Amino acid sequence: MIQPQTCPICRKVVTVKTGDDQSAFPFCSKKCRDVDFFRWSEGRYAIVEELDPRLIELQRLEQEGEQDY
Repeated sequence: MIQPQTCPICRKVVTVKTGDDQSAFPFCSKKCRDVDFFRWSEGRYAIVEELDPRLIELQRLEQEGEQDY
């Protein structure tokens, strides 16, 4: 069974109809969209990934190179 799309903030079912104003999608309203935006801006969300030691070393070398100029 296909699950209906729900708002990630309040969990209300989000209905999308052709021709409707969809500027808040995937949220149910502008208010929920703004709540999500402010959570991101306050640092409540984070994208977590494992750090590759090679990339860390590369970034360190790049920063050292920038300091030489």
